[in-house]
Amino acid sequence: MKNYKVHISLALIVLVLSVSSFTSIPLANSATQFSTLADSLNATITNVNWAVADSWTSTMGAILAGQGLSAFDNAMNQDLANGNYNDALFVARLANISGYSSPTITAGTVTALQQMPMAGSLPNNFNAQSYGDPNSGCYLVYDRFFVWAYQYAQQYGLTSKWNAQQAFNDFSKLYNKPPTNSHSGEMLFADPAGNWAYSYTSRYYDEYAETMSVFIQLAEIGVPGALAYADKAWISLQALWNGKYYRAWGVAERGVRAGLGSYFDWLTANAILPAVDPNPDHVTDTNEALGFLAYQTCILLIIINVFIR
Repeated sequence: MKNYKVHISLALIVLVLSVSSFTSIPLANSATQFSTLADSLNATITNVNWAVADSWTSTMGAILAGQGLSAFDNAMNQDLANGNYNDALFVARLANISGYSSPTITAGTVTALQQMPMAGSLPNNFNAQSYGDPNSGCYLVYDRFFVWAYQYAQQYGLTSKWNAQQAFNDFSKLYNKPPTNSHSGEMLFADPAGNWAYSYTSRYYDEYAETMSVFIQLAEIGVPGALAYADKAWISLQALWNGKYYRAWGVAERGVRAGLGSYFDWLTANAILPAVDPNPDHVTDTNEALGFLAYQTCILLIIINVFIR
């Protein structure tokens, strides 16, 4: 899995570089001071404070700013200094995906595992009392990277606190209960200590996908029974299929949750070229336009791939 993601990232980066010659195409509808996508990207990259090391800057800095993978060390040190053990474990996961290891990452991972607060068998990374949690901390299911913390804990002998089997038992129990507002077990918040879980609105890309992702990742780290629950979650998800697309509960047909649809709609709209362009500096070749769209799409795909949690 690690090598697969690394290879995909490298392939996308190569593809972006291969179409970089198209970045001189002006953005006709841009409302910024920059005439090209490359200008906009370069200005943005230049103005990012890469010295503020965390999971975001260490990852995107390696892709966009030419930083080495040792940026993960800086991010780990800064997270620990700030007591941000949540992000420190995310840095550990990102370094692992990138194939990077060091004494700093190892020691930092151990410290973060030891110091991270827990909500029973699950990490405590959110206060959901306003949603009805009887306790002051629970697990925000969005942060699926925490599942890998159980594998790291096994490597470093910390399973008394991070017990993957117990986490699965508790998570599946809440799934079966089911959570408040849930249609078939999907959830956004989980608090085993309070025997409480909550689904915000049972959204396709959020509660459903995130809950299924937790079960899949538990299966990936070797927890027995987790894959069967992933299949169960997938079958439940089919309740959102209307024959054409997956819709969100409580959302009108015209308001279907489209995810990246609006972005690709924008790409399609901007791919329609006029019959005659009075400005000779603009696009004169359809292939250039397609290359430009490919460039933008690759940038998006790289970001998505890097932030797989």
